[in-house]
Amino acid sequence: PVHRTIVTLSLSRHAAILGASLGASAALGVLVDRYTDGSYPYLDAAMAVFGITGTLLQGRRVLENWAYWVGVNITGIGLFLLKGMYP
Repeated sequence: PVHRTIVTLSLSRHAAILGASLGASAALGVLVDRYTDGSYPYLDAAMAVFGITGTLLQGRRVLENWAYWVGVNITGIGLFLLKGMYP
């Protein structure tokens, strides 16, 4: 097995990743809105895209991947509350 070292990314690199993820979220949100009857298509799309982003960063052993996951999880909690899905 190949072991990769844990890396950290610069703020400018994270800004680029966030920008690309937001753009992909908007594009996917348009598709989800057009082809489904979801109540929060853009939030659903953002959670999907940022979940994939977090997974890719984790697979590449980027230390800051946890911040993306925290964002996805907090957004998910908010979405469940908006939909009245209480614990």
